[in-house]
Formats: sequence, structure tokens, C-alpha cells
Amino acid sequence: MKRTNQNAWLIVGLFFLFCSSIISAESYIQDDQINWNILITLPRKNLPFRTILKDVEEQAGIFFIFDDSLIDDIEMMLPATAEPLQQVMRRLLLRTNLATKTFPPDAIVLYKIAEPPERNIKTIEKTPEPFKPITLVPPELLSSDAPQYPDHLKNKHQEGTANVNLLIGRLGKVNSVELVHSSGNDDLDKAAHVFAYNMQFKPAKQGDKPVEIWINYDIVYRLISDYHVLEECVRHIREMRQKLANVDLIDRDMYLEKLLEYISEFVNQEERWPVLRINSHVNMLLSARLINEWKQYAPTHRLGFLIFHEYIRQYSENTYIENAQKQLGQCLKVTLESMSSTELPKFQLEANQKFLKDTRLFLQLHYPHLLEDVIPE
Repeated sequence: MKRTNQNAWLIVGLFFLFCSSIISAESYIQDDQINWNILITLPRKNLPFRTILKDVEEQAGIFFIFDDSLIDDIEMMLPATAEPLQQVMRRLLLRTNLATKTFPPDAIVLYKIAEPPERNIKTIEKTPEPFKPITLVPPELLSSDAPQYPDHLKNKHQEGTANVNLLIGRLGKVNSVELVHSSGNDDLDKAAHVFAYNMQFKPAKQGDKPVEIWINYDIVYRLISDYHVLEECVRHIREMRQKLANVDLIDRDMYLEKLLEYISEFVNQEERWPVLRINSHVNMLLSARLINEWKQYAPTHRLGFLIFHEYIRQYSENTYIENAQKQLGQCLKVTLESMSSTELPKFQLEANQKFLKDTRLFLQLHYPHLLEDVIPE
């Protein structure tokens, strides 16, 4: 009888111990106050692992617990894009032999993953594929036909520019048109509306899949087409670059000054042309690397400032560099000021915010002395 009572009490004790462990585990989980969705932005350059962890701590309001020997001599570079804390941690762990354990309320413990015991079994090591973000490729205009001019307005010499938002479908057709800024004439606005629906684009892509997207576009009505002016500017700049590749040092300054004049003449015409039109000519004067870095903004933002950057990069040792830097800053400042309108749709405002962020990083990297004047706090 006594042994039976002892067994009964033992069972009751184990039951209460099991219940208390469940309660402790639940409270442990509930005490985790880390916001895993908070966006973290890191600079695009090689940094010590300790510095990266410090940046993450400051931005996420957490702290890491680790042994110094685990992170010594580790350096890495992460993409300069805002990503959730959970994704940032995934990137960090993929590049180190470390794992994490959350320690409530706001601590993360880093520890080394135990190496498996040696076996005589032949294994094939497979390196995990690096994370590849899915980028959005903007739509591309397939035709450059000028909009049809209403006959009765030609006689009145009526000109204007209708600014519209276009919804480009997955097949490259315009599915919707919204007038943002009038040309100043109702008939021109109506003609622009008809012309927009007849435009054909190469659709935008998210990864390999075509997607529907809004873009902003200027439909320009001019009686005399002077697009040849842009072609002339591009030709002059290319010819001058070719001469500088072969010119004697004695005449170099003269050609550098003339090249900068041609670039200034070209960029000063930016506001006269639709964004896609002017950027198609800008791309003729940029390196493939620059075109690739800024291609997402080609349909929406004027990129003439990059031609000054190309000049400064190619001819870094000349007496006109300071002048070129000032013109770059002024050109970019005008572009950013033109984005100040609050009447734009949400998608355009979001695109403007991303462009502002990327131009700020561009100035911090290449022209920090221009940052305060171009993008004041």
C-alpha cells in the first residue's frame, strides 16, 4: 500500500513538472520583443563583421551576444538596399559558420555550428546558392512615332505638353490613361489621350514574369520637330571624346573645355523633352556599367547629371573638374526640385522617394561636398 502511494505521488509530481515546463516555454516565446520585419540598411562596401553587427544593433534596437573569437577576421559586403531584419540575418548566417538563438526580450546569441563527426562515408559538399533579389525591369517604348497633330490646331500654332500616367499591361499595351498635367489646350489633351492608347511597349518584368505597371510620360506637341538638335549634341560630344583619346598634352585643356561646353549644352535641354526621349540620348554617352546601375529610372527620371559624372570619371586630372562637379550638382538639384509636386499618384511618389535615396547614396560615395547643397536636410 505504501509503495502504491509513493508511485501515485511520483506521477502527480511529474505531471506538474511537465505543465510548468510548457508555461515557461510559452512565456519565453511571448517575451521575445524583436521586430523581425524592421528594415535594415547597410553601406555597400566591405566591412568587419563586428561593424555590421553594430549597425544592425543600432537600427533594430537589439543586441548580440557572442565570443570575440567567432567573428575576428571576418569581413563581408551586403547590398545597399533596405531589407527586413530576418532577411539580413539570413544573409549573415549564410556567409559564416554561425547560428543564432533568441534570448528574450531583445538579445540574439551567436554560436558556432558544431562540426559533424568524421565518417568514412564520402559526401558531396554543395554550397548554398547566394540570395538573388528579384529586380523590376521597367517597360521599354517600342515605337518613337510623334503624336498626330490635330489639323485645326496647326493653323493656330498651338503647342503644348500633356503629362499622363500610363498603365502598361502584361502584353505591353496601354490599359489606362490618366491626365496629370494639361497641355493647356483641351483638344491637345484629347489627342494625347488617343495617342497614348496606341503606344506599344515591351512590358515590365518582375524576374522572368511580365507585370502590369504604371509609368509617367510626357506627350509633346511641337509644330517643328527639332529632335535633330539632340543628335547633333551627341555627335559633338562623341567626336570630342575621340579627339581627346589622340590629342597631344599641349592641346588637351582646350579640348576638355570644349567637351564640357557640349555636355552643358546637351544637359541644359533636358526639360524640353519627354523623359524617355532624353534618356535614350543620355544612354548613348554613358558606360554600360552606369546604364545598368540606373536603368530602372530611365522611364521616369532625367539622368543627364550622369554625363557630367562620366566626364569627371574619365578625365579626373584637368582644370575643369571643379566646374564639372558644380554643374553636376546643379543639374541634379533641378531634377530633384521637379519631383516636389504632391499631385502625383502613389506609385510615382514612391519611385521619387527611391530615386532620392539612391541619388543621396551616389553623392555620399562620389561627391560628399555637394550633398548638403543638392539635398539639404
